[in-house]
Amino acid sequence: MEYFAMNSSEGRIAIEVDGNTWHEPSKISEDKYHDDLLKQNSIVFEGWKIYRWTSRQINKTSERIKDELVTFLGYSPKFSYIDDTASMPAGATFALKEHQADALANLSQMRAEGKTIALLYEATGTGKTVTAVSDAKAVGKRVLFLAHTKELVTQAYEQLRKIWPEVSAGRYVDESHDTESYVICGSVQGIADNFQKFNPDDFGYIILDECHHGAANSYKKILSFFSPSFTLGLTATPERADGEDILDIFQNVAHKLDIQDAVEKGILSPVRCIRIKTNIDLRDVRYNGFKYNNLEHPFRRN
Repeated sequence: MEYFAMNSSEGRIAIEVDGNTWHEPSKISEDKYHDDLLKQNSIVFEGWKIYRWTSRQINKTSERIKDELVTFLGYSPKFSYIDDTASMPAGATFALKEHQADALANLSQMRAEGKTIALLYEATGTGKTVTAVSDAKAVGKRVLFLAHTKELVTQAYEQLRKIWPEVSAGRYVDESHDTESYVICGSVQGIADNFQKFNPDDFGYIILDECHHGAANSYKKILSFFSPSFTLGLTATPERADGEDILDIFQNVAHKLDIQDAVEKGILSPVRCIRIKTNIDLRDVRYNGFKYNNLEHPFRRN
């Protein structure tokens, strides 16, 4: 996925170029699809005009895309570029935000003190992946980046190729089974089910995305099998529904930036909440710690 953000005389313009199946409901999870819809609606609410094409359209029908751009934007639009690290080409350099630089300094200091594992607790959208990859690049050892969904694996893979283009990057998820690249982005379950394809000392740096799942058996198996010199967990929600403390695993917090601090610092847009009045009684609906259970209550009788 690539984003391009520009100012024009007609307002702010956002252009998104996606893989061909990134937004097809049949190809991604329902939650991911709904999150993407909310993301798009939020951009429109903030006053952006957003246009979206797939990478296949760009490659196969570029002239048609040019015609569409003329239709939407006019023949000679005057743009000024809005800098954003997500839209940078591979190999581009960029300035880290203050909280990212602080996190990197803390991680470096932790390693100097002999620590081998840490937690990066920052709100969604504040650039945890950029921080983690930048730190791994500074360490310079072979990297395994783990996530629990294909979408997150793919996003990490694309980010890695941009931030660290000097090394080879591959994926170990679904039909992709790269074990040779310098950086491997893999699914937790895929790696946990195929330890025979790896050696314990294959990776010097391991990144665990959404590491609040870290107490799950698949994560524990991975942490027990590999022996990296450093492990970094990433999470926006460190509290686990089962009450287990992820600090029992990750031990040290390298940096914390919750959503309130991120909004106050201008890193995230202010939260806009809407309360909907309803006469529906939810007292008998079960809640599993993350979301409501929409299955019929087994003990309820009409």
